[in-house]
Formats: sequence, C-alpha cells, structure tokens
Amino acid sequence: MHRIKNKNVLLTGATGGIGRQIALTLGRAGASLMLAARSADQLEALRAELRSTGARADFAAGDLLDDSYRRNLPLRARSAMGQIDILINNAGVDEFVEFTDQRRSDIQLILDLNITAPMMLTREVLGPMLERRAGHIINMASLAGRVATPYASVYSGSKAALAQWSFSLAGELSDSGVAVSVICPGFVDDAGMFARRKREAPGLVAACSPQDVADAVVQSIRQRRVETLVSARPARPLVALQALSPSLVTALTEKLKLREFLYSLTKN
Repeated sequence: MHRIKNKNVLLTGATGGIGRQIALTLGRAGASLMLAARSADQLEALRAELRSTGARADFAAGDLLDDSYRRNLPLRARSAMGQIDILINNAGVDEFVEFTDQRRSDIQLILDLNITAPMMLTREVLGPMLERRAGHIINMASLAGRVATPYASVYSGSKAALAQWSFSLAGELSDSGVAVSVICPGFVDDAGMFARRKREAPGLVAACSPQDVADAVVQSIRQRRVETLVSARPARPLVALQALSPSLVTALTEKLKLREFLYSLTKN
C-alpha cells in the first residue's frame, strides 16, 4: 500500500466543493499541497484553513487555459515544496444545454479545460516522475464520461476522452513506476452543478458527497487503482451496459425519467 504522508501534491481546481474536500482530506493524511485555482482570495482562505490543521500548503493562482501558467505551475510547486509526487487534475467545467443551443465558445472552453489542460499539465510534470520511476497522475473524470448523459453531450464527451486517455496512459506507463488513475464521480451533492442550481439528484439515482470523492482519491493513491467509480448506487453494471448496448441505456434513462430530469437542468 502506498503512503500519502509527506507526499507533495499539486491539486488543480482546489477551491471548488470537490477540490476543497480533496485538499482537506489529503492535508489530514499528512500530504503537502500546492493549490491551484483562479481565485487568489479563495486559495488564501483554503491555505489558511489547511495550515490551521498543521498541514503544509501553498498556492498559485491562475488560469489553466493559459499555457504560460500551466508551464510555470510545476516550477512554482517544486520551488515551494520540492518534487511533485502526485498531480491531481481536478479542475473542470460542465454545462447542461441542448447541443444546438450551445455556444461555440462554451464548447471550446469545456474541451480546453476538461481535456487539453490536464494533458498539457501532465506532460509538464511527467518527465521528472519517469526519471525517478515514481509518481502518480490522478484525473477527475465523471460517470458522465462512462455513461451517456443527454443535454451534457460536450461535457460527457470531454470526460469520456479524459477517462480513455487515462486508461491508455496507464497502459503506456505500466512498467515505469508512475501510476495513472481516473476518478469517475456520479451526481455529487453540495458541489458543482447541484450546488449552483440548488437541485437534488432524483431518488433512483441518488448522489454521493464531496467527501466520498475525496475518499476515492485517497484509495486511488494508496492502492494505485486505475479507475474508481464513485456513486451512491452500484454503477459498474450501468457502465458495462453502456458498452454492450447504448440503446438499452437510452431506454433506461427514459424509463427512470432521468432524461427528463437532465432536461430540467437546462432551464436553470
């Protein structure tokens, strides 16, 4: 089992509901953190909270869509805490909208932040990890990337790409000493789209919590799992069904009124 204590973690999207919980959980486990997000004020507050618990933390505010920021972020992390042991690509963006109504700029934003940014940042940190034959890349995808999600087609597609890239990279690096993991949360209460829209997941679907996602990150680090699905109900059968028969999944979303629920999110 791999340890977390005294490991140096670079975490993007650190100030969101899920990111914040990951930071606090890893801090309690003894990790040192470099926090990345756009808001310096929110990062400062999170750093202070972490330090008040005895955790070592620093931050670097900036926009992951900015290539120069992505290039400099690992340098700032190494300057603040030494080598990067774990990179967690948590930053991302979602949008629930009918595809024909989705703006070109929003499509590009989702693809750039959800796919391009994690790939480019990983490329910046991977070299030293390979030289040491030690390190861990963790990518935050979504069950929406493993099971088709109407009215979030671009988001779903971006997370599918992130998951498949993670699987492929894990295979490529299987004998390198560097692990690659992907976390796929389902509906999450008190974070992301539900927090913004003040909505709850439909009863048959249920929702997990940000702490559930943070615990999955801890398990992935300790056990070096390639994929972890995080859901309040068993999700693996649905993922398997999606691979075997996408049409049955479409029928199921209709029967459970999930498609109707997802459409309602486009009106908020």
